[in-house]
Amino acid sequence: MSCVVHDVETEVVSCPTCGSSLMTLVNSDDVDEEMEPPLPPVPQIKIKPKAVPAADKEPPMAPVAKRPRLTPNPGITKEKAVRKAIRISMLKCIPGFNHVKAQAVIEAFPAGTLGELMDASLEELSSIGYGQSGCVLGVCLAEALRYVVR
Repeated sequence: MSCVVHDVETEVVSCPTCGSSLMTLVNSDDVDEEMEPPLPPVPQIKIKPKAVPAADKEPPMAPVAKRPRLTPNPGITKEKAVRKAIRISMLKCIPGFNHVKAQAVIEAFPAGTLGELMDASLEELSSIGYGQSGCVLGVCLAEALRYVVR
């Protein structure tokens, strides 16, 4: 189905959904005076809510205690375990990776930094083993990893 309706006889281009003229979008200088004026805006209908009897109203809630901070303090990244967890979470976002594979990649390097991953060769990355069955990442996942971290 076409996105635009074009009437050849009248040279009018209109939207198939709402029927409005699209010629004003093309070039406003070339529009003929024969074009119909835009439609007036549709008035908004306001609905008043019904009054609730006093007996049905709920009592006001007690003040809520201050909620704990949901975002961690940036200083928490000074801990090595937190940095490692962040790197694992980053690698899990790569298609084909899960928590086990990402953790194996980070633990395969002494410091576990992304800099070490960037410097690693394709052969080193593809030979990283994960899981209890001794599976390896393989070339496809190693190339995806290199593409993301480089």
